Amino acid sequence: MHPQFIRFGCALCVGCSALQHRDANLHPITQLAAFHDDSCTSTAVVKALGELLENEDRATRVSAARRLRDLGAVASSELPKLIRASAKDREVRDIACELLMSMSDGGLRHLIKATKSSEKIDRLGALRLLGSTGLTRLVMEKASLPDQQWESITNALQDKESEVRVEAAEILMEYCDHTKDWDRIVVGALIDRLREDDDGRPRKACATTLGNMGKRAAAAAPALNDALRKAEGDEDAFAWALARR
Repeated sequence: MHPQFIRFGCALCVGCSALQHRDANLHPITQLAAFHDDSCTSTAVVKALGELLENEDRATRVSAARRLRDLGAVASSELPKLIRASAKDREVRDIACELLMSMSDGGLRHLIKATKSSEKIDRLGALRLLGSTGLTRLVMEKASLPDQQWESITNALQDKESEVRVEAAEILMEYCDHTKDWDRIVVGALIDRLREDDDGRPRKACATTLGNMGKRAAAAAPALNDALRKAEGDEDAFAWALARR
């Protein structure tokens, strides 16, 4: 038998072994080599790739994300893990964004569900992907965003974790750079957070977004004045935002 066919057969055997005997502790790269065969689209393979997204090795996570992206719609069952893996890794997030944008609704249903997760990392991953997919629609496709996408981001301003609230404010700033569709609602939500948040980081992020909106956020002047009076160490950010009215 030709050596090329022998190597091909061995690769498939390794893949089967990786799926049937997960306690064999095969190296993740060995598993991935078998999963890259075009015929590897079974539920078991997709699930195994999803598990590799949780691997400690970053290269393994990135490779698994790429393979899931290449599989397309059949990889949708592992989107929750892909969303989670994208929270802290920009490269995985970019790959996940490509997969989501290949779906009819840009993966919005999956992302909105993840924003309601009890786990902070899931909510953060979903928010960052909402930011990426939203900018793709606004900038590359010159399309408007669904109301549900705006609502998910503005609702995240109320999240119990300050990191999530900061992320929401920053995404709204990026959105509003490209469209005025939701100015009134966004400005109102940012003002509320500016007045109510006990953490200086979300307040600063909200002020920066309002400042970036310029005269479109003129209604925020009283709240920014109040925030400037109470500021402890971030006076410049609030003063800048106020000067932009």
